[in-house]
Amino acid sequence: MYNLILKLNYPFSYGISPFADEVNSMVLKWAIEIRHIRSDEALEAYKKCNFNGFAARIYPKADKEGLFMASCFLTVLFFFDDSCDRVPVGDKKDYVEGTLEGCMKVLDNKSTSNNDIFLDCFRVTWQWFQERRGKEWQEWFILSMRTYLEACIQEAAKFDNHSYFSLQEYMRLRPYFSGGEVCACLILIAMEINLPQFVYQDKTLKELISLAYAVPSWANDLHSIGKEIKNGDVNNLVLLLKNEKDISLEAAMNEALSIHNKDLNHLMQLEQKLPNFDPKIDKELHRFVSALKALPSGNHEWFLNETSRYNDTVALLSKIGSNE
Repeated sequence: MYNLILKLNYPFSYGISPFADEVNSMVLKWAIEIRHIRSDEALEAYKKCNFNGFAARIYPKADKEGLFMASCFLTVLFFFDDSCDRVPVGDKKDYVEGTLEGCMKVLDNKSTSNNDIFLDCFRVTWQWFQERRGKEWQEWFILSMRTYLEACIQEAAKFDNHSYFSLQEYMRLRPYFSGGEVCACLILIAMEINLPQFVYQDKTLKELISLAYAVPSWANDLHSIGKEIKNGDVNNLVLLLKNEKDISLEAAMNEALSIHNKDLNHLMQLEQKLPNFDPKIDKELHRFVSALKALPSGNHEWFLNETSRYNDTVALLSKIGSNE
């Protein structure tokens, strides 16, 4: 059954940043200095997950400074996601609500250090971002963070109530609580792309952006299926398909793959329908669209090559396959 995951396929690939190793060392040094990594156990987990490899895959054309900033932020976001997993059931919603309140204060520049490692790291990266990008980008980032955390609150409430999303609810929210929109927003931190604001308002480009972070969400639910089964979490596209349609795990994985492929094909069709502006704008737009397409392809390549974060999936599906 592991071969089903290998069917995730992208007709484009952008490789990995040439700054990957150098930036990985820089981010590790930063994380230790600010006490984001505070034990040998945390350091070992950090190295195995290789979050910087993720950034280097989804932002392969980033300049070194931009990749460093994006990698630091995504490392913080991954640690937040893992910290949510450790919060006892019954307290998860309150925890995420507190995080949302703290983040909004930081983003409104009304928060000072309060010995919260996540918020302190978030504050530092936000200061970097404000220096690198202007007001219009900052407004997009603030909105994407709010949307991300509000979706996380809904997910946390399901955990606390021992309930699960309907398939329709899940497919509406998953691209947001996956952090996908935040990753798309960070493209403009990772690399210098300068498009007039009216280009971002184009209807076709807006839909393409949404698909660029929805597609890796569906792929990630295949990547992480072993982790969810191990943790008893049914809020996963594959498991919701399995339960709602009363089908086998293999059939559900195939359906999830079909959903992924349908959105991927739609993304590529939209690329062909983008309007032409003028040669200078069109060149920048091509760079931006290529960066968007690196989100799904880079996400899957990271799973295949750089991280052990989803070893539970490999073990589970290999075991099932050997028993068939």
